[in-house]
Amino acid sequence: MMIFRSEGGDSNAEERLSRSKGKIAMAKKLRIVCSACGSDNVRRDALAVWSVEAQAWELAAVLDCGNCEDCECERRLVDVEVADEKISLTI
Repeated sequence: MMIFRSEGGDSNAEERLSRSKGKIAMAKKLRIVCSACGSDNVRRDALAVWSVEAQAWELAAVLDCGNCEDCECERRLVDVEVADEKISLTI
C-alpha cells in the first residue's frame, strides 16, 4: 500500500500509521485545497501502470504538480483538517 502526502501535510502521519499496524487508527479527515484561493476544486497529475494480472490501470505515483481549477493555473496544494470529522483506518 502506498501512502501519498501532499505538500504541507503531516510529516508524522506515515510514522504514526506504521506504529499502529494491526490496530484501528483514528485520523482526522483532510481536505486538499489551493494555497492561493482555498478552493478544493484541485487536481494533481499522476502516473499509472497497466497491470496484466488485474487488467486495469494501477496508480504508480502522484506527481508534485498541483492545479487549481478555479484559479486556472498551477498552484501549491495544502492539507486542511475538516473540523469534527474523523475516519477509521484499518491497518
